Amino acid sequence: MRGCRTVCSGASRKRNGIDQPQHDNGPPRTAPQRCLDTIVARAIDGESSRRYATADAMAADLRRHLKGLPVLARRDSTAYRLRRLVARNPVASSAAAFSAILVVAFTLATAAQSRRLRDQTQVLREQAETLRSERDKADEVTQFLQSVLVSANPYRPGAAATTLREVLDRGALDVERRLRDRPEIRAQLYTAMAPAYFGLGEWTRAGDLAEKAVLLRRAVSGPDDPQLAASLVYLADVRLNQLRAVEAEHHALEALSIFRSLRGRSPGDTLRALSTLGATLHKQGKLAEAGEVHGALLAAERLHRPVDVVRLAQFTRNVAHVMRDQRRYAEATTLYAEAYAHHVAAFGRDHPESANSAVNLGNAYFLAGDLARALPLLREGVMTKRRRLGVTNPDVAGDQLTYARSLERAGRRVEAGRWRAEAEAVLARATKSARQK
Repeated sequence: MRGCRTVCSGASRKRNGIDQPQHDNGPPRTAPQRCLDTIVARAIDGESSRRYATADAMAADLRRHLKGLPVLARRDSTAYRLRRLVARNPVASSAAAFSAILVVAFTLATAAQSRRLRDQTQVLREQAETLRSERDKADEVTQFLQSVLVSANPYRPGAAATTLREVLDRGALDVERRLRDRPEIRAQLYTAMAPAYFGLGEWTRAGDLAEKAVLLRRAVSGPDDPQLAASLVYLADVRLNQLRAVEAEHHALEALSIFRSLRGRSPGDTLRALSTLGATLHKQGKLAEAGEVHGALLAAERLHRPVDVVRLAQFTRNVAHVMRDQRRYAEATTLYAEAYAHHVAAFGRDHPESANSAVNLGNAYFLAGDLARALPLLREGVMTKRRRLGVTNPDVAGDQLTYARSLERAGRRVEAGRWRAEAEAVLARATKSARQK
């Protein structure tokens, strides 16, 4: 006896002239009803080979159907057997299904947790690699600086007296020679050396190193590196002192764009870039625009807590510069006096920044026609800068010319002539040196 290979579809059909059960006009048949239909259809099948062999076989199939077991008149598919099993044991089947769902959910959760752990492990590995790289760079920089300082030691056998300029020159040559294959370290060292040259009045050399640092950072780190932005701001500052204001503005704007694209970056970086941008606008004669930038920075800084006295002094002085050039001398002198007080509070009187503020305030009084207040401040600033920066520094020479003009206005022409002659000689040498380079 073969199991039935047909499943009742509910359609009316004839096989060998015998009508099969039809349910076209009734409601949809349930699974047990369809199984019963199949048993009946097999019992009356026109082909004797497909009918039940005996009445007992049909009765046995009916008993199987009533007990919820698979009937022989139906296809023995896995799905069919599973449905019948569930119908006989609904509670156990539900529990098994729930357990299967829990197993699948646990498996998926475990897989997700494993992926997260792998990702975290990879992040930790990358961070550790970054720390090792930074440590190695710091070690190389330290070793390089130690070798430079050892070469400058006057107690070293056979050593001659060495100036700071000579130490810097030797160090710059060693950077090119010993660190040619380490551009990121060269950029770091150039960034450190450039301000030292600038402080010595070597503005051209400072600009060259600052530009090299920018080029190296572009090549190594890409366009969105915060260190690149910081190098651009310093390069802009140097170019301003070289009267290359348009180029300086371009560098400041690029730095601002980088800082603003970086989340979590210190706001001090953006403020410094904005301050430099304002200075580039000022140097180009765009006084209204420069005043807006500097004024906004000063207003924000006055509200900032805790107060950064040095930054407050700088922003105050920048606004005063604009007012001075707008011939608003009364407002300018008030702000210059405020900046001077902040610098003295931060650094003391014997500091180049305090000296700069003294010269600025004295010059504002000079332009306003108040020589009695101008001359002592100008002299104080010039003498301090001569002591701290040297008499051959171009920045000092520029302040000496301002002092010489005030002396001439006061009728002290001989004294003024000496200050002027010395300053003009220094500036002439600096100009000649810049042209040669």
